[in-house]
Amino acid sequence: MQAYDADYAEWEKMSNLAHRILNGDTAAYITAIEELSPFSELTSIGSSLQFTVRSPRLLEVVLSTNGSRAIPKDIKTLTASGKVSVKAMPKPRFVEIYQDYICGCVLRVARELFALLPIETLLISASAAALDTSTGQIVERPFLSVVIPRSTLNQLIFDLLDPSDSIMAMTHRGDLNASRKTGEFGFVTPLTVDDLGQQDAPAIATLDMLLAAARQLRANMAKQCAALNPEMTDAVSDNGETL
Repeated sequence: MQAYDADYAEWEKMSNLAHRILNGDTAAYITAIEELSPFSELTSIGSSLQFTVRSPRLLEVVLSTNGSRAIPKDIKTLTASGKVSVKAMPKPRFVEIYQDYICGCVLRVARELFALLPIETLLISASAAALDTSTGQIVERPFLSVVIPRSTLNQLIFDLLDPSDSIMAMTHRGDLNASRKTGEFGFVTPLTVDDLGQQDAPAIATLDMLLAAARQLRANMAKQCAALNPEMTDAVSDNGETL
């Protein structure tokens, strides 16, 4: 019974969270991300993420990467005599792998969030600690910003695509061409909600708010009807739908 009570309490908590998400409660979005921790693998290699819910259909993410430290600077090969040879990785090869690593992280974040939440658009910015040649200091600055619609992501064949090519084909800022002097990517000004279209973003937000309000009103009416007619209590679910 103790195990059953614990399992039931966990089910009830997650069921309530799911209903809140479906009803457009944006606070529940962050709770779901924290509860399910879909990015534990990314954080274990040094990346961190910040989330801002702009509307029930639009989420903004800032991905702080581990920078160039995530990619080895050496290439190890096995010689004919069986010894390990260590050579410095050529800079063009390093940049190529670094590009795919960053773009792969962005695509991974997008896939996890679209699988978890009923959002339609993601606004993702990637940043890293890099040398600011104007001050000579190491600062955290964004070098890639991209808009990823759910419809676009659903068309990608992940077994065949190149991560960098996929991101560069979307609406973005940042060319991912490393500086010959510093070896770092150039800084960019991240895309904002206003860049998505001055008319589209408010329209999406308004529609989502109306839909969420309608669902909440429906649930309240169902509960009131159930209170007036106890015989119908078992036939009405928590979200107001007749079973």
